[in-house]
Amino acid sequence: MRKHRPFSLRRRSVLKAMAATLPIAAFPRLARSTSHQFTEALPIPAELAPTLSDATTDYFEVHQIESLANIIPNLQTRVLTYNGLFPGPTIRVQRGRVAQVRQHNRLSEPVSTHLHGGHIEAASDGHAADLIAPAQFKDYNYINSQRGSTLWYHDHAMDETAEHVYRGLAGFYIIEDPDEVSLNLPIGAQEVCLVIQDRSFNADGSFAYSGDVMGEEGDTIVVNGKAQPFFAVANRKYRFRVLNGSNSRNYRLALSDGSSFIQIGTDGGLLEAPQILSDMFMAPAYRSDVVIDFSSYNIGDSVILQNTL
Repeated sequence: MRKHRPFSLRRRSVLKAMAATLPIAAFPRLARSTSHQFTEALPIPAELAPTLSDATTDYFEVHQIESLANIIPNLQTRVLTYNGLFPGPTIRVQRGRVAQVRQHNRLSEPVSTHLHGGHIEAASDGHAADLIAPAQFKDYNYINSQRGSTLWYHDHAMDETAEHVYRGLAGFYIIEDPDEVSLNLPIGAQEVCLVIQDRSFNADGSFAYSGDVMGEEGDTIVVNGKAQPFFAVANRKYRFRVLNGSNSRNYRLALSDGSSFIQIGTDGGLLEAPQILSDMFMAPAYRSDVVIDFSSYNIGDSVILQNTL
């Protein structure tokens, strides 16, 4: 049975939804108008298919390009992207199989791509000085020997990391583990990646980025590239892979009706045992896997994922 719940994000309400509709958070104390809250559906990051696979390796192609994104209703924002998507496409791989990701730089400035949380050889780490010049490419080889986990890839260029990530260069990287199959965790449409970010905008929809070396906190919460969207869910359990993709803002996430949820994983993969939580702290770059059960909600109910900090 289909339900409708909003998914919202705010300083007091971060994500609205889940249950019938999960709104994705809102931050009431932020200055920007909240007239757009929960008016647009949550986008799900597209998954990138390999261009070729052999006995040991899957090969992926990524092009870093400028593009336009509809983050705020009726406005367009110029963004930096992987394959024209904001956020970038999700790369899903299997534990034990090598992934070779060829990153093409179609931007006007040097870039470097880092797989955050990955166990990687130095040549493919994407350190700050290992730059890809405009019109060039680099092959990154990821051995994927670690436990199944939620990682993310992002720009790491010297002196430009914060701004490049702010402007869009980030995406999920999921390592699947055969050991998870027997756990009967939600999969398919019930396994959802959520990247929570805060951004500031000018009146024309462009990013307002100050470049403050002490950190940048925005006045609008963006989830999967949309400002405070909603997410319609069914009466069942969902697995959410949550990433704090903000540059500086911390979150303490909780459901608006006080319901508990189950944390099953963190940055390093699945926990030894699930934890029942009423809230969850996430600093920038933290990842957390949680399961939320919407079976007790009625059709038309809404619940908000809030930031209580």
